[in-house]
Amino acid sequence: MERKNILLRLFSLIFLILLSLFVTACASEADIRSRVWFDFPTSGREFQVGEPIIITAHLYAKDGVRDYCLQLDGKEIARDSVPNPGETLVTVQKEWLPISSGQHTITLIQYDANQKASSRGSVHVNVVETSSTPEPEITASKSPESTETGMPTPTWTKEPTWTKEPTRPPAPATATATEPPPPDSTPPSMSNLSASPDPIVEAPCTPNSVTISTSVTDSGGLSEVKLYYRIVKGGQNGTWQTPVMSASGGGKYQLTLGPGQLQASLPAYGGSILQFYVKAWDTAGNVAETSSGNVQVQVCVE
Repeated sequence: MERKNILLRLFSLIFLILLSLFVTACASEADIRSRVWFDFPTSGREFQVGEPIIITAHLYAKDGVRDYCLQLDGKEIARDSVPNPGETLVTVQKEWLPISSGQHTITLIQYDANQKASSRGSVHVNVVETSSTPEPEITASKSPESTETGMPTPTWTKEPTWTKEPTRPPAPATATATEPPPPDSTPPSMSNLSASPDPIVEAPCTPNSVTISTSVTDSGGLSEVKLYYRIVKGGQNGTWQTPVMSASGGGKYQLTLGPGQLQASLPAYGGSILQFYVKAWDTAGNVAETSSGNVQVQVCVE
């Protein structure tokens, strides 16, 4: 009887211990305020350098999820707030492109409303260099001798690759010869022929000189402008004189004739008429001339 009581007490004690453990476990589960866990990748996974990885994880917070931080080997690579702060369970996704081989630790940290880390989770992945598959070599193997020719027939394990003939660049366009401009056939333009003063008096009276002027222009340039003059007295015609005129600016050319120049045409020039006109040549050889003009030369009476 006493032994039975001892066994009953022992079973009761064991039951109380198990019940206490169950209640404690339930209370611990109920007291979990935040948690982080990874859906992908899981620890031990292997990836290649340059292979993009979509990190997928869940965040749980009893008071609502707000912010999180993603770390790689202890260094922060992303930090963001969730789309709907305050939700208790949130799924987050971030892309990571591994650029170096080796073992890497990915850590996700959850922050509460006071920006304090409330929970974290980590996974360990292995990144390896990208392996390249070598191109198979072309090998030839002998087949049984042909019964007709007695020569071995090679068998190719890979079709030869034919290189495409490069596209030839188009032939350069032949430059079109530029035609020379047409020759200049336009003579100079002449205007405003004048003489001042008019009349003049033979020397030693004054005024005994006259200035002949005219305007001459040409787009191609002028080579020479000359004055043609002579003395005409009754039935006597003096000798034509052709001195070069000087440019005075603005397309104007002029020349002053005094007693010496007039006597060069006719020594006794008093009581006569001075006849004159102007000719001009451009650089292309075109010639133009003005109409003629007259200046009266009176006799000097002292």
